[in-house]
Parts: sequence; C-alpha cells; structure tokens
Amino acid sequence: MFLKRINQNSEIESYIRSQFSLLEEAYEKFIGQYDYNSTVNLITCAKVFVNILSTFNQVNSFIIKNIQQDYDFELDETLSSFSLFINSDYTFKEFIQKLEAIQALYSELCFLSDISEVDFSLRIIKI
Repeated sequence: MFLKRINQNSEIESYIRSQFSLLEEAYEKFIGQYDYNSTVNLITCAKVFVNILSTFNQVNSFIIKNIQQDYDFELDETLSSFSLFINSDYTFKEFIQKLEAIQALYSELCFLSDISEVDFSLRIIKI
C-alpha cells in the first residue's frame, strides 16, 4: 500500500487511510467503467483527499513556522506554578491519556528550553 503505518492508535491516520482507500476504489472503478457515476465518484473522492492534504500542509507549515522562531526567555522565579484545568467528562482511561500527553509536551518543552525536568518536575497537586 502507498501509505505506511505511522501510529497504530491514530484516529487521524485511520481517517486518512480510509479516504485514501475510497479514492483508490473510485479510481479502479473509473478505470473499469468510464461512465458518469464513476467519474463523479472519483472527482468527489479526489476533492475530499485534496482537502485533507491541504489541511495537512497548512498544519505542517504552522508547526514549522513556530518551531523556527527564536524564543529568548529567562526563567522568572516568580513563575513557580502553572494551573491547568481539564474537563471532567472523560473516562479514567481518557484522563490518563490526557495526562500522558501533557507529560510528553512538558518533556519536549523542557528539552527545547534546555531545562532539567528533575529540577522543575511536573506535579499534580489536586484532582
């Protein structure tokens, strides 16, 4: 298959794969039949996939633009805490996934800022 597996749990990847499969099927049907319905179906699937690729390109451009910016900042000793409120409408599993995502982001930010996670650990104060 054209697309390689990136992350088995990615909903976005699953959606892109399903749309790509629909496009492949529409193309195969078009090649076999060359009729009005297969042409319209192929065009419709192609438009959806072009929109997906366009959005993907915009997101990548946004990320690259933000990564390339230089951020000069110093740690302010008065900034000793940060509060984050998470909606309580999650199952336990979803809540743990959110916390793991926050930890991963925090680790990356510490790495990018050359800050020790040991010295400035991420802690949960209240649930």
